[in-house]
Amino acid sequence: MKQSNLNKLNQIKGFINNFLFKSIPVLLILFLATTVIAQPGKGRQSWLSNYEIAQQLLKKSSYYNATIYLEKALDLKGNNDVDLLYLLADTYEKARNYKSAALNYEFVLRNDSDNKYINARWHYANMLKQSGEYEKAIKEFNIVSSVMNDDIQKVLIQNAIEGCEMGMSGKEANIISLEILDIINTNYSEFAPMPLEGGEIIYSTLKSNELILPEEEMIYSKIFKTTVEKNGDLLEEGTPMTDIINKKGIHNGHGTYTDNGKKFYFTRCPSQENNLADCKIFVTTLRNEEWTEPRRLGVNINPDESSNSTPFFIDGKLFFSSNRKGGMGGMDIWVSYLQSDGSFARASNLGRYINSPGDEITPFYNSKDRLLYFSSNGHSGYGGFDIFKAAGTIGNWMVPENLFQPINTPADDMYFSLDETMEKGYFSSNRVGIEAIDNETCCDDIFTVQLNPSAQMIELEGIVYDSKDPLKIPMDDARVELFEINEKGDLDLISSVVTFNQQGYKFRLNNKKKYVIRGSKENHTVKEETILPSGRNNIRKDLGIHKNCIEISGLVFGNDSKSKQILEGATVAINEINDKGELVEITKITTTKEGYKLCAPINKNIRIIASKDGYLTDSYDINTNGDYDKIRYDLELKKEELNLTYQIDNILYDFNSSILRSASKDELNNILRLLQLNPNIILEIGSHTDSKGSVEYNVSLSERRAQSVVEYLIGSGIPSHRLQAKGYGESKPIARNKNKDGTDNPEGRQLNRRTEFKIVGKVSNVN
Repeated sequence: MKQSNLNKLNQIKGFINNFLFKSIPVLLILFLATTVIAQPGKGRQSWLSNYEIAQQLLKKSSYYNATIYLEKALDLKGNNDVDLLYLLADTYEKARNYKSAALNYEFVLRNDSDNKYINARWHYANMLKQSGEYEKAIKEFNIVSSVMNDDIQKVLIQNAIEGCEMGMSGKEANIISLEILDIINTNYSEFAPMPLEGGEIIYSTLKSNELILPEEEMIYSKIFKTTVEKNGDLLEEGTPMTDIINKKGIHNGHGTYTDNGKKFYFTRCPSQENNLADCKIFVTTLRNEEWTEPRRLGVNINPDESSNSTPFFIDGKLFFSSNRKGGMGGMDIWVSYLQSDGSFARASNLGRYINSPGDEITPFYNSKDRLLYFSSNGHSGYGGFDIFKAAGTIGNWMVPENLFQPINTPADDMYFSLDETMEKGYFSSNRVGIEAIDNETCCDDIFTVQLNPSAQMIELEGIVYDSKDPLKIPMDDARVELFEINEKGDLDLISSVVTFNQQGYKFRLNNKKKYVIRGSKENHTVKEETILPSGRNNIRKDLGIHKNCIEISGLVFGNDSKSKQILEGATVAINEINDKGELVEITKITTTKEGYKLCAPINKNIRIIASKDGYLTDSYDINTNGDYDKIRYDLELKKEELNLTYQIDNILYDFNSSILRSASKDELNNILRLLQLNPNIILEIGSHTDSKGSVEYNVSLSERRAQSVVEYLIGSGIPSHRLQAKGYGESKPIARNKNKDGTDNPEGRQLNRRTEFKIVGKVSNVN
């Protein structure tokens, strides 16, 4: 590069692409010329002076310059300063210097002994992925997943892992050629190519024909236009569109014409401090060969609280990207219909087949083949943003398909569009190999790709249903995965979808390849079918699965006779009771504050056993007859401590009798099971009465009642030396038998008529 150009380009060191890393995206791939900052004087300066200069640069989004001063500050303060390391890593990430960002996130993880930056490993994994270090990235994503409880984040992690695996598979797109457009690409960023009818292309760039002076704060994005020759080559360098569109002092980009060429929609983004933006979509009308003053579209397209960008207009519909309320994640793709009065209807979200918990941007719709092209960092991809396509129409989309390498790379690949032949595509990328100012992935260039039309695409669709359901009602929450059978006979995951709202699945297949379709659902069987497309006929394949286990979940409480609270660290095991009455352990889990969740086989007699040191083991029995998908049962473990008293509810006798009622048997069987599960404890069974009758009579009655419980337990197989009967009569009331005014208190008497147990000893030498 010539020295004069280098000096000029050294002023362009900022970066706006905030949707890659933070909350509000600009959706322009730009570089900013920063104000000259006073340099530290000669000699060894303090780390603080370099840090303060870096902070000034960060407010201007001048990330490349900021890294210089942060490196100096880190060198002066100490290379293990975790705060400076994290700020440096974050700044390199914003500058899209993936390798340097990964290196510094690794340093953060080594030095962050207090776990201050809990999201550092997530960023580290992503930077490894965008550096193409897929094996290392998978390892880090798995570590993040192991400590992550958020379901949405887990989806993004799984998609990231699948993207890494796809990157290692070597799968390639079916294309004829891919080239960089050298004639319009510069050391500045070029992006948002849009081919037009008649052989023209518009695109956005920061290339400036004006002199850039040191005191100027930045140069701004403009929309350029160039011409394509009949052989497909670009005829000349682009020239900027009219100043009516390219308003000075503001970023302008992402142009799209209406079908008749009379209206032009585009994005304007006022530059704001520290990478924030409030992008809005504007329109200008061609009148008497002149473009009118652009006006901002109404609130159906541009709500005040959202950033809205990358419009694409076709057949009376405006597709665009927005982070407005009601979306699926960050940036989503929306669509609005042009109405007869020239306004746009209320925008609707394209739905969760298209939009993910991440960001979806830069839509382009090919109405001829009914294919939506867009970029996403939330679906499974090779890098940050990958280009995807999804077949369908508004409200009826198929699962998006990755365009694969070399179209997609570990870097960011966006703004895909097609010319009128629908065989030549254009897109932007900051992949390794572009002409870069600062690092090998800092900037964006425009590429062209020649698609291969020979591969006929057909549709595969179907539903997932319960194979035991004669009506074959479509099943929700089933996962359908599409695998391609590669040359080695291995399965490469192509796409997946989760069914909802009693809808099925749809995929597009290459009729020259072989596939496997797999349907599955939690606690159900898995169904696989091999798909061998041939000819041009679409294929329907319904997948029948059925339930193979029942989810059993609940909380485990600890009870010390006075209070109970959720018990963590207990063991909950599922045991099958076989035909001989023996227990066969199937699985077990250690409880958390969320309790336990296990899967039991259907049509079995099951015993759930919960245990923890210091507590009495307990259990319950169920039959998994398949009537339910899920069963919830909370367990309560009593504290194993001498002389702690626990009340036994529902021990019932006839009036003035010690004969147990049959209704007492269920509760007595719970005590029986408690003794069986804890063979080392000795229990005292204590019975109490109210104050009616003489003291002597009440003691005698309570002793007889306690003894009847003991005899029931002995008769059920519990050795007599493990049981003691004690009658307390009316001596230990837990409520008033009479009110303070001397009147009778029936409620209190009822509470006093009770049976309790407590551990009074341990049996030695229990096998």
